[in-house]
Amino acid sequence: MTDETQEELPLSREALYELAWSKPMTSIGKQYGVSSSYLARVYTRMNVPRPAPGYWAKVEAGKKVTQPPLPEARPEDELEWDRHHTGRLRARPKPRAPSAAPRIAKSSKKKAGTHRLINGARAHFEKSREPFNGYLRPYKKILVDLIVSEKSLIAGLKTANGLFHAFEDCGYRVTLERPDTYFVRPKIDDREQPKDDNRYENHWCPQRNTLVHVGTVAFGLTLIEVSNNVKTQYIDGKYIPVSELTAAQKRYQRHTWTSDKDVPTGRFHLQVYSPYQGTEWVKRFPIDPKKGITGIGQQIAKALHRACPEILDQIDAAEKERQRQKKEWEEMKARWEQERIEELHAKATSESMRLLDKLISDWAEAERIHAFLSELRGAVSNLPENERPALTARIEEAEKFISHESPLESLKQWKSPAEIIEKKESERGGILLP
Repeated sequence: MTDETQEELPLSREALYELAWSKPMTSIGKQYGVSSSYLARVYTRMNVPRPAPGYWAKVEAGKKVTQPPLPEARPEDELEWDRHHTGRLRARPKPRAPSAAPRIAKSSKKKAGTHRLINGARAHFEKSREPFNGYLRPYKKILVDLIVSEKSLIAGLKTANGLFHAFEDCGYRVTLERPDTYFVRPKIDDREQPKDDNRYENHWCPQRNTLVHVGTVAFGLTLIEVSNNVKTQYIDGKYIPVSELTAAQKRYQRHTWTSDKDVPTGRFHLQVYSPYQGTEWVKRFPIDPKKGITGIGQQIAKALHRACPEILDQIDAAEKERQRQKKEWEEMKARWEQERIEELHAKATSESMRLLDKLISDWAEAERIHAFLSELRGAVSNLPENERPALTARIEEAEKFISHESPLESLKQWKSPAEIIEKKESERGGILLP
């Protein structure tokens, strides 16, 4: 590639790969008006390998160097880069399920550590708005999807961490949603037994879904600390379960009231759902720490593998429905346009006829007036000479009130139906009709 290719955006992963191994990153950065450090982040984000520092010096010195192949794009990898975000995004291939059941890989606790989505999340959850029914509502929006109370925050993060590692041990990568997708997230019902009612919800909602990729089929993940309906007392601005009241708080029972409230229990359910628009698939899996988080995660992974055919069927059905609606909409727009054109033709014809009738009427009127004035002048010429000047002056005065526009000039101003339509369509900014 040469500098003349600067405007050839967007660039695919393949094009970026070829660039990276044909010239230094600083040269590529100058070519596209960005810094080499910025470009390096683009390569990392798109999972495109690039030469390590010192590579080009080795090439110049004639030393042997290796060029790793371009790996297959992962579900979370961007397929194109456009500095100005003006290029059309390349359509991603249809999701597909893995051919084999999840593999169960043994991983040591020391190797597992803290998952990348959990690392640093605690501080953001602790920096929260006013809790809703006891649940935290962090300000940060790009964060792991966790509905949890302050009391159970550490337990919730540990649970999510264990589940994410278990999924990845099965070969299913856990990521945040890419910014170029349009996934959906179902309603969150924190109750242990969800109900289809009009209960008010004000839970925190992340900007990007947390996803586990089974093959390239994405499943959304929300870890929910479930609630139970218990009797509470309102003390010092908070609803406290009666069973948790201290002796000092019980002494103030006469000065407060008791009500039933849904309060967090410290137990967790993992809500797994299909994030694809037009699909409806949601499952909840109770998380029992006594059974071991790793084992539960592996069982959920197997359930997701079995669910892939159903999700793919729903995706196909949703796409067919979108195409049907698109076709129906295009047909409706075509009908509206045809009706508009027919109405425009009818109005243009009516307007043209009106103008023609006026032209004929004006012509007849002009001929009548001309004949009238000619007769008057003829009659005056037959009068005695002493009477002619006064009457001639009156005729001339009358002529001042009469239009002298030629009917031929009016004919030039007349518009045919086609000319009226062309003028209206031009003013509308539409396509001129033949």
